[in-house]
Amino acid sequence: MQSHRNERPLNNTADSSLSKLEKLTFYVFLFSIPFQTRLILHKWTLPFNEWTAAFLYGTDILLVPVFIFWLARSIKNKSRLKLDLTGRLLIVFFTVSALSILNSKIIGLSFYHLLKLWEFLLLYFYIKTSFGRLYNFNTAALVVLSSGIFQSVIAIGQYLKQANLGLKIFGESPLSVDITNVAVIITDGQKYLRAYGTTPHPNVLAAWLLAGLFAFYCLVSRQNRPAHSKVQPWFWLGYTVLLFAFFLTFSRVIISLWGLAFIIGWLARPNFAKQNLGGLARRKEKITKQIAAITMTVTMLFTVTFWPQVQSRLQLSLQDEAVSQRLQYNQIATQTIKNGPLLGIGIGQFVADLMAKYKHYPALFYQPAHNIYLLIASETGLIGLGLFSAFLFSIFWRIRRDPFWLTAYSLLLIAGLFDHFLWTLQPGSLIFWLVMALASVRGVDSRLVV
Repeated sequence: MQSHRNERPLNNTADSSLSKLEKLTFYVFLFSIPFQTRLILHKWTLPFNEWTAAFLYGTDILLVPVFIFWLARSIKNKSRLKLDLTGRLLIVFFTVSALSILNSKIIGLSFYHLLKLWEFLLLYFYIKTSFGRLYNFNTAALVVLSSGIFQSVIAIGQYLKQANLGLKIFGESPLSVDITNVAVIITDGQKYLRAYGTTPHPNVLAAWLLAGLFAFYCLVSRQNRPAHSKVQPWFWLGYTVLLFAFFLTFSRVIISLWGLAFIIGWLARPNFAKQNLGGLARRKEKITKQIAAITMTVTMLFTVTFWPQVQSRLQLSLQDEAVSQRLQYNQIATQTIKNGPLLGIGIGQFVADLMAKYKHYPALFYQPAHNIYLLIASETGLIGLGLFSAFLFSIFWRIRRDPFWLTAYSLLLIAGLFDHFLWTLQPGSLIFWLVMALASVRGVDSRLVV
């Protein structure tokens, strides 16, 4: 991996107190992405259903001053938002999503989801216009890593206690192996809690910790000067804790994707010794071997210590509830697309439509399709899916020659084939749009090279 270079401010306002306050607010927001703190604004169905209600999140509130700072800065600098191809595709996608409301059963619910989509698009454009101009990428990566370590400590505490830690202020869910709908592993009749952190589900925590792992890889790879050649011990300790907590999520898809990417990255790494690329390359090779050694040690120790739980997660069949439910929801989504191929059933309407068509099912049955692409197509039609796919391809084309960003981008999109949280849950959506924005910036700004 190549090294990061610190961005230089491109305007005189970067050192002003207002700019510093904007940076601080954004970094606090970045750290808070996995926090689930929220208020229920409205319920459209009874009994309460997660997917047919509106919420105000703490991260929503943090984004308000960020956007205000952005607007004030734009007015002061007389700058206008310039839309490239990816930006134009997003605006058209948003328009199609708005038009899909014509087919909605619950209009208010669709408008709420449209507002959330607009919020995420604003975040995407904010990051695209601010990174390399106002923010230091290394600092942002350090914030993500710090947040990941903070979540890891909470996750380890939850697993040891097999219950929540009482961190309701951060949005921690009530957790116990005896609570219905809490993610557990059953081994020999014994239930074991999967780590949640302060996210709504272990899979979401796994995605954020994966972001923390990538941030770590970014930071330790910036060995472009002899002064930076030694990685501090607390970095290695943080990585160990982060990786251990990552495994405690027992997230099959995300851990498997990370493992595959790690193995491919190791096998495909440049052979610095044979290429005789000098001292810098040898230092990087040494760091890469240290990462591999710690990773293999933690992986083996975790596997031996928690083998019954690991073995349970390795066993997978079509009769497994996690598999059968995904297949069922995907079949329903496919049929929904066939019934409304152009504009779908309306943004945010999948669960509401499910309730109308499949009455008298248990409450836990009413969930979104566990595939974001089928979910988008069922709600906004094939037109919406086509535009969204074109947006994704435009980013891919920009980063196709950058192994690091292409890997991070690809893992996220593959994860979207097996779960819906990247599109339906606040922390998951923030992770998705953060990665999309940074990958898009990487496509036009070499200063985000890894």
